Amino acid sequence: KVKTSGLPITIIINKSKLEQKLLKNAIEISLELGIDSFQFGDGFGLPLTSKDIIEISKIVSKQNLIKENFIKIVGGIKKLNQVIDLFDAEINCIGTSNFSEIFEEVKII
Repeated sequence: KVKTSGLPITIIINKSKLEQKLLKNAIEISLELGIDSFQFGDGFGLPLTSKDIIEISKIVSKQNLIKENFIKIVGGIKKLNQVIDLFDAEINCIGTSNFSEIFEEVKII
């Protein structure tokens, strides 16, 4: 019913709390259900790295060759270099409560 409702759905997955096989299964099942918007991290776990994003992107793109997915990363993002690394890894969005500090770093550059 949710799939056919037309409502936008985002699934939130905390990668740091899942084994690799469970992470892969969660992504694959989400894609099978038509979910193409993902948030990795819940704000309470360890920050994801660009290596993590590459791993996640491989799973997502391998399973979903037709549509482009929306990937948001949340949690532990405190520095400008983290933001740059994540966007270089081709995510769409970040979530952070440290935006003031990050923008202060931008001002210095």
